[in-house]
Amino acid sequence: MAPVVDRGERVVLNYRSSQTVHTPGARTVEEVCAQLGIEPKYIVKSLLYITKEGPVMVLIRGDHEVNENKLASILTEPRLATPEEVKEILGVDVGFIGPVDVKIRKVADNAVRNMEGFVVGANMPDHHIVGVSLEDIGDVEFYDIRMVSKGDICPNCGEEINIRNAIEVGHIFKLGTRYSESMGVYFTDRDGERKPVIMGSYGIGPGRIMASAVELYGTENSMIWPKSISPFDVHIIDLIMEGDEIYDGLISAGFDVLWDDRQESAGVKFHDAELIGIPIRVVIGKHWAEDKVEVQDLIRGEVKIVHKANLINLLKEALK
Repeated sequence: MAPVVDRGERVVLNYRSSQTVHTPGARTVEEVCAQLGIEPKYIVKSLLYITKEGPVMVLIRGDHEVNENKLASILTEPRLATPEEVKEILGVDVGFIGPVDVKIRKVADNAVRNMEGFVVGANMPDHHIVGVSLEDIGDVEFYDIRMVSKGDICPNCGEEINIRNAIEVGHIFKLGTRYSESMGVYFTDRDGERKPVIMGSYGIGPGRIMASAVELYGTENSMIWPKSISPFDVHIIDLIMEGDEIYDGLISAGFDVLWDDRQESAGVKFHDAELIGIPIRVVIGKHWAEDKVEVQDLIRGEVKIVHKANLINLLKEALK
């Protein structure tokens, strides 16, 4: 294998000229890398898309993925070709197609522009071409068409990009003048000209807020509501059916209380409490003979045994 050279943003395999190599059964990037002893970033994947204008070959670095939303801003209704369509149009199976000597439109991600001596499919079974340059593949249009990856450099601040999971909890829509014109909502500008109001809307989804809370605070087997949106302040898990005094005292003190006084086993009650997710639990059980209860603060991960006389003050502090 030719030596690898990294030159800043450029990705180079130091082949002196292109050559076709036998890669039996190597259809995926991982399989090609294993046979050639290289990393995915030295491969250019060739993907055939079907569009309103006809077939288009999309080229992207082996360690990147196509962002089809970006691609749709360039091509009209693009969809990935089926294996049967690939065979019919290019005469070779998926995994071995490449851009050399292919007479269809080619669209490449900008990162491909910075590659030299890369690897592509040879358009023949069980073969790839190494040492390919941009001149070998002819006319190519370059666009930003890939998914952002961890470690990419932000074009604005120059720092590395970190990828985090997120959920949309709100949205803003620019409505323009469509509704203001139909409803006759106009204003007079400083020049005395009558114009339609430019409208917009925004919204926050309660269901998505709930889903976000579960993602942030829940565990594999339980749900924990943040105290600010929990449906109750306190969940009493009564294991000995002696919770009347505690329940009445908390209600009188202004707490919203869920009292589990069912004739069920401790296992059932604790299992249900995990699913309900009230962040503060008061367990009435083995410490009751000493006039004490167990207080579990799930958000802070704290468990305390407190005298029932001190319970209200402790809960007020915990709920701040």
